[in-house]
Amino acid sequence: MAAMCGWVTLPSAGHTHLLTVGFSRVFCQLKASPGQGEYSGSWSHGFEVLGVYTWPSGNTYQGTWAQGKRHGIGMESKGKWVYKGEWTHGFKGRYGVRECTGNGAKYEGTWSNGLQDGYGTETYSDGGSTLQTLLARKELQEWM
Repeated sequence: MAAMCGWVTLPSAGHTHLLTVGFSRVFCQLKASPGQGEYSGSWSHGFEVLGVYTWPSGNTYQGTWAQGKRHGIGMESKGKWVYKGEWTHGFKGRYGVRECTGNGAKYEGTWSNGLQDGYGTETYSDGGSTLQTLLARKELQEWM
């Protein structure tokens, strides 16, 4: 099967881009309307597969996608914080590491619906750390 190249106008973005199509995958750089971000990577059947999305704020996500949401393995950079780990339907999921690039503070452990949940290790900027069960801590706070 031969690959084809050409220019196409994407109505949702209103910009023209060079696309290379082969085996139903497309690689392009898509600049959306003002106020939206920019995606650069591969596409399959109308959805992002593997690439980088940059928001107008400068925050980025680099990794895998499914059905238009961050899903699989990826890295999110948001200001001084970086999260590397698993994603589930657009949320930080199952296991990952969130680290502050400035002072070394980090959390490494389990996540649920984008929030720290379950078992993890919190390392503080002074180098101290604690192993915690966040669910148990929440139950203790409710009891007090």
